[in-house]
Amino acid sequence: LRKINGSKRKDLLNDREIIDNLLRNYQFPDSSDNITVAVEISIDRILNNLEHECSFWLTIKQKWVETRLMYEKERPNGARIRLRSSSYIWNPLITILNALEIRSIGKEDVELHSNGMVELIQKFIDFFCFLSNF
Repeated sequence: LRKINGSKRKDLLNDREIIDNLLRNYQFPDSSDNITVAVEISIDRILNNLEHECSFWLTIKQKWVETRLMYEKERPNGARIRLRSSSYIWNPLITILNALEIRSIGKEDVELHSNGMVELIQKFIDFFCFLSNF
């Protein structure tokens, strides 16, 4: 039994139980599925290394709806659940043109919303090559 607002409820699951239920039979979307992804990229720091190279510290925030990850019935208050890694679910592939090398910085932040909205925040350092005057 779980206490919610002073009353006991049997039907509400904890985060771990919800995640286990969602991922038990989860399959990545078919390649023909169209998924709209909102992407926000911010440049946190720019460092000039050489004449034609520099590095950027980037934060990439992505949001999309994955209907297979909805848990509104299990969590009617809409509370978010954090995942340890985005590797458990489908997530968009981001390509940065002219990047010499991209490295992840720190831990990614993955949140699921009860309506199936997924929020993924990642930080990277990108070594970028300027192709001017070639």
